[in-house]
Amino acid sequence: MMKKVVFLFLMLDSLFAFSQWNSLESGTTNWLYAVYFSDVNAGYAFGQGGTILKTINGGTKWTLTESGTTMDLMSVCFPDSVTGYLAGGYWDAGIILKSGNAGESWIELLCYNQVLTSVCFIDASIGYVVGDSGTILKTVDGGLTWNSSQSGTTKVLWSVFFTDSVTGYAVGQSGTIIKTANGGLTWSPLASPTDFTLKAVYFTDALTGYACSVQGSVIKTIDGGLTWIAVLIGENKILCSIYFPDDNTGYSVGYSGRILKTNNGGSSWNSLSTGTNSHLFSICFPNDTIGFAVGSYGTILKTTNGGSNSISDPYSPTSGYCIYPNPANDKITIISEKKLPGKHMITIFNLLGEQKMYKEFQNQNMFELDFSILTKGIYLVKIQNGGRIDNKKVVIQ
Repeated sequence: MMKKVVFLFLMLDSLFAFSQWNSLESGTTNWLYAVYFSDVNAGYAFGQGGTILKTINGGTKWTLTESGTTMDLMSVCFPDSVTGYLAGGYWDAGIILKSGNAGESWIELLCYNQVLTSVCFIDASIGYVVGDSGTILKTVDGGLTWNSSQSGTTKVLWSVFFTDSVTGYAVGQSGTIIKTANGGLTWSPLASPTDFTLKAVYFTDALTGYACSVQGSVIKTIDGGLTWIAVLIGENKILCSIYFPDDNTGYSVGYSGRILKTNNGGSSWNSLSTGTNSHLFSICFPNDTIGFAVGSYGTILKTTNGGSNSISDPYSPTSGYCIYPNPANDKITIISEKKLPGKHMITIFNLLGEQKMYKEFQNQNMFELDFSILTKGIYLVKIQNGGRIDNKKVVIQ
């Protein structure tokens, strides 16, 4: 029995690599909504009640920085190494803050009558803020003055992104997507493939962009927003932020500790193991491998290997089998990428190597298992078809 347990734990360790995201001690239980790192050592996290946390050692230690406000800080943009802007609000009021010394201190630029949800600056002087009721504000003098633009919508705008000095996008409630091609003077609606609220938008070049939704889907455009297609079909698991360190590698984070990763421009997505059920609202990578994510109750996660692990991927078309939902409550469905002849033998083990369930299916590519007899926890699913063996992990909650 001991040999079996040791062997199974070695197999689990190689298959699942649980510790790819490590939880950091933030020193607060306030919810954190935005994160920014200028390099692998110097970074900030922003959030509930005006919280600003600073680290100079890659997240090992965080200290509180005075913000001068009790409003929630929801979005950050640093157009250069010393100039930073924050947007946020609470109930029916919004705020914009600015730092001119790399985040050492912050001053209030504007108090507004709508919650402000997202900020994007093209350079240190020209920037945009969006928010409730279709609010779009623009400054051309580093935030000294702000002018309102007509967005053409009264929907909440959750995210704004500019690809150059004149071309920008904003997304929001009910699948709203709008675009400007003249520096925010006018905005036009774009056809959206979803009615679900879009929480974040990110472009990797002038034509290629992504947005994530509260339904858990990711949509993509390759023609500057003229058309959008779903590259990830949602499972009603909210995604809050999307970020691409390079053209092909991207991440989206959301509720219940969810982090998804793509290595091929969104064609397939891996579900990464985070070790937390906290909601995640923002993610940032100062380089290709080191990344940070922040979320509810002061959660801060860090990876030093791009977040990669070997957990079986329920979203990737290259995976032999996929399991959904995962985590699950009482039932799971296993689907193979193609209908395989012969007998499928499915064995369920707990982490002690004890067999808890065994089922056989004949000439199928979809199998449903009732897990209601199992207690909460992590299980190994062994799927055997002829000489082919696949090992998957499933979490019962």
